[in-house]
Amino acid sequence: FLASFFALIFTSTPSFALAPSVIGPTGLIRMPTADVLRSKDFNLALDYGFDFQDTSGGRLPQRGIIRYKGNLGAMPGLELGLIGQTDKGTDRFKDGVFINMKYGLTSGDAAHPLRLAIGVENLTSSGEADVYLVASQRMKHGYSLHFGAMFDFLQGNFRPLGMLGVTLPYFNGVLEIIGEAFAGENLFQADAGLRIMITPDVGLGLHVLNLTNSPTAKNIQGATLGFSWQNPF
Repeated sequence: FLASFFALIFTSTPSFALAPSVIGPTGLIRMPTADVLRSKDFNLALDYGFDFQDTSGGRLPQRGIIRYKGNLGAMPGLELGLIGQTDKGTDRFKDGVFINMKYGLTSGDAAHPLRLAIGVENLTSSGEADVYLVASQRMKHGYSLHFGAMFDFLQGNFRPLGMLGVTLPYFNGVLEIIGEAFAGENLFQADAGLRIMITPDVGLGLHVLNLTNSPTAKNIQGATLGFSWQNPF
């Protein structure tokens, strides 16, 4: 096992930039990135997540939910995806799924060009849909920066948010530490996560949302454990 692990460290190619985020599109934790699947490539993912709630004796997790999701490079620059989940109260899968779309482009011919993307999350949702514009830049020291803006419609009110994220790869990309933050007029949310590659295409991720337990964040404080697989067939 140890020999296989170290062989993986020195021979694998980082691919976690193409893993789905918690909400579905390829990205970090909650934040999408400007990375887009190549035409005819696809990924699948399964997450188990739970929110935390205050109790008289401390903090205990609520009943968890399961999310299933996938993305497809439908054509050059265009990524289409879907996400569904179970209901907290019944543990049954909800009827219907949400649809995600992302269109990306690359600026310039440099070795690590600036990547840009625009997208829509939860397109078929009446209250959770949002649109975003994001840019991603891989730096010369190996880490990547992601920044942009998101616009959602909470309870019918238009709400612009800034977002910033970072990807820190180690051991040739076998291990990644990721972080992100959202900020708006009355909102702040910080998330952090850890991802490890079992093979160059299969990975596990542990993510913690809303680290500061802000009552005005997009997500309730909680955690997810996820499995992702790129081009399994």
